[in-house]
Amino acid sequence: MMRIDARPRGGSVPRAKSKPGRIPRLRLLSGLLLTSGLLAAGCASPPEPTYPVHGVVRLDGKLLTHGNVMFESVATPQRERQYAARGVIQPDGKYQLTTFGRHDGALVGRHRVAVVVPDLDAGDVAGPQRLLIPNRYTSVATSGLEFEIGEGDNPIDLDLSSTP
Repeated sequence: MMRIDARPRGGSVPRAKSKPGRIPRLRLLSGLLLTSGLLAAGCASPPEPTYPVHGVVRLDGKLLTHGNVMFESVATPQRERQYAARGVIQPDGKYQLTTFGRHDGALVGRHRVAVVVPDLDAGDVAGPQRLLIPNRYTSVATSGLEFEIGEGDNPIDLDLSSTP
């Protein structure tokens, strides 16, 4: 029986020879991309400082145990771009906001607020998601919730009402 070996004699696969002192293009490009990515990640900083924002969320005085909150900064002549800070409502009703990094808070200034609390008992029902709170709270445009964030710690409780 004849044996066929795909490897060339000598047991190794031939490699393209590069000229002495030259790095193959692919390896050079990979190194440059990795280095530039690490530099960009290390140098990235928020455009403005953030300050801690935390609190509890209640509906008719009862703590909510899940859902999300969003604080959207209001555009001003000094800050044309709007930033959103988000938080997850924990089982104890508490939330902490994140804008650029975990629990870093929100930018100083006026913020409009939205809250979304889905009905987890609704199951896999086709159609719009059922909520445990009035629909008006799901948009910063209709919630009626606005808060001023200042330098330092910002405890803000969100007291929602099921009646208009």
